[in-house]
Amino acid sequence: MVSKLSSTRQLIGGYNPLYWSPLPQLSETSSIISTSSPNNNSTSGGSWWKTSSSFLFSFNDLDFKIARVQRPQYAIYYDRKYGPGWGYTGDLIIKDSGSIYNSQKSMTYPDASKFFPYTTSSEYDIDEYEIFFTVDSTVNCRTKDPHPGMLME
Repeated sequence: MVSKLSSTRQLIGGYNPLYWSPLPQLSETSSIISTSSPNNNSTSGGSWWKTSSSFLFSFNDLDFKIARVQRPQYAIYYDRKYGPGWGYTGDLIIKDSGSIYNSQKSMTYPDASKFFPYTTSSEYDIDEYEIFFTVDSTVNCRTKDPHPGMLME
């Protein structure tokens, strides 16, 4: 996922080796951890998924930064109410309002808080965001769905 902050020319995004879906497919390297949302509202239907391969990044004309996952058990957050999410404390979440959220207390990706311009708000307007996915080149896309259950629009 790549997003562009409205206030700057900065691009912020992240890599997730799992599926973008409220209920992603399990693999040998991923597992469900919790079914609570970051605000402990159990009615949200959110859950964290474990992976040690995800990371967050930020770059602009002068600088490139990367934040690697330090708490893989909370690497990816899925919720029907939000877009892609990374981290237990909301290290990076796409909100339905067309903004991104960062708690400014990144714990799962500790360096992620340094990506965002310091403000009194934890929400940042974005001009746009794009989600890309990779396809395993060994999968014949004509005969087998490489990402079963993936939500595509």
